[in-house]
Amino acid sequence: MPNLYCFPLVSYLSSLTGFITLITGLLLFRKLDSALRIIVVYFFVICLVDTTQLLQAVYYGNNSVLLHIFTILEYSFLAWVFQHWQTGKIAKHIIRWSIPVFILIGILFKIYLEPLQNFDGFTASLSAALLIFISLYTLITILLERNIIRENYENLISLPKFWVSIAVLVYFSGNILTFAFGKFVSDWGFSISINVIFNLLILVGLLCRRHPLNWRGA
Repeated sequence: MPNLYCFPLVSYLSSLTGFITLITGLLLFRKLDSALRIIVVYFFVICLVDTTQLLQAVYYGNNSVLLHIFTILEYSFLAWVFQHWQTGKIAKHIIRWSIPVFILIGILFKIYLEPLQNFDGFTASLSAALLIFISLYTLITILLERNIIRENYENLISLPKFWVSIAVLVYFSGNILTFAFGKFVSDWGFSISINVIFNLLILVGLLCRRHPLNWRGA
C-alpha cells in the first residue's frame, strides 16, 4: 500500500471509495458468504491502516513499520479468500499453505533484508507476484468451469469472485513494479489511482451478492 497522503485529491478519493466499500460490506454482511466476509474485514483493516497512516505521517513522519505489517496481512487475507473459491483440492491446499510460508518469508525479510524503517520492496513485490498468479488462475478456472463462451455473459458478471479476481489482478499488475522499486519512486499518483479502481471493482463484487445465481460454487 502506498503512502496515500502524498497526493491529497486522489488520496481522498481512494479513502472515500474504500470507506464506501466497507460500509456497503457491513450493511450486506449477513447476506455474504464466508469469502466475501473476509473481504469486508480486509477493508476494515485498510480503513484502519489509512487512518493510522495519516496520523503517523502528520506526527511522526515515517509510517514504514505499519506498511511492513500491512503487506503480510494483505496477502494473508486475499490468499484466504481465494482458497475458498478453488474447486480443486490441490489448488486450495497450495494457496492455503502459502499463507504461513509467506508470513515466514516476510519475517525473514524483515530481519535480514528489509529494515522496518525502509520500504518493504521485496515482500510487497513477492506478494504482488503471487496474487497476480492466484487471481489469474482463478479467472481462468471460472471461464473453464462455467464454459462462459457458451453461457450468457450476465452470468459471468454477476459472480462476486469474478469481480474480486479482476480487482486483485488489475491492482497488483499495475503496482508490482512500483512495489519492487518503491524506494526509488517519487510519484505514487498512478498507484493510488489504481487503488481507487480496486475499491470500485470490489464494491461491484459485493453488490453482486444481492443477486445469487443457481450455479454451484458461485
